[in-house]
This record gives sequence, structure tokens and C-alpha cells, in this order.
Amino acid sequence: MVKWTSKDLKIYQKEESYFDTILLPLVPVNFTELPARAAEKTEFSALVADELERNLAGRVLLAPPFTYLSAEDEAFERLLSWKAALSEKFRHILCITGDESWKNSQLPDHTRLVWVPPLPVNDMDEPYLKKLLEEQTNQIMNILLQLWRQ
Repeated sequence: MVKWTSKDLKIYQKEESYFDTILLPLVPVNFTELPARAAEKTEFSALVADELERNLAGRVLLAPPFTYLSAEDEAFERLLSWKAALSEKFRHILCITGDESWKNSQLPDHTRLVWVPPLPVNDMDEPYLKKLLEEQTNQIMNILLQLWRQ
């Protein structure tokens, strides 16, 4: 697994040429609605990002989340700034979020946005959650395979 930790980043530095994709979770923060409900919107997408990174270790780096206020007007412009910086090291950027406000966003070349439905993971049976997680991960892995073929 290659996550944003000092230990894992040492692996990344040694094998940097193999990493062409970065996973960037987009995480909204909202204190006007119930914070637990706002957090629930990101929990499943975080699990999916972790699972993708685990399955694609050695080619994909899981970045720390891009965090923004739900009502923030500048979030898209800040994301474009992140994209510009990340593009210097990574050929592909995959943004993953459970926030519906990003669904119709048009991102620049080599950047894909995947919307993951916000599911109440704390209320699910473990086998059902694993099944949903596997299905969602497989769908996104197919998207990545298409990106890599371009």
C-alpha cells in the first residue's frame, strides 16, 4: 500500500517511475448541517479510495484529501491549482468524492472525477458492505484501465 505516510513515500521515491496515477479524495466539510451526516457522505468514498490503492499499489499513490468547505466558491479553482501541481509528477489524476456538487464538473485533460454514492456504512452488514465496496472498486478500476490505455 502506498499512502501519504513517510514510510510509504520512501517506497514511492524509490519506485517513482512506476507511479503514473494519483488518487485524490475530495472531502467537503460542512458545519451547518449535522456534522455526522456531512461526514457520512465521505465515508464510503474513502473506503473505495483505500481499496483502489490497495489493489493498485505500485502504480497508484493515495494523496491526502483535498478538503474544502461545502459552500466554498473557490473550491474548483483550488482543485485546478492542485491539478496543475500534481500533473508535474503524475500522468493521471483520479478525483473521488461522494459530494454531488462535483458531478457535472468538467476537469482538464488526464483528470477524471468519479462520484461514489454516499452510503451509510455504519448501518450496513459487513458482508453487504464488502460486496458494495468490491462492485464500486471494480467499476472504477475499469475507468482507470480506460485512462491508462489512452
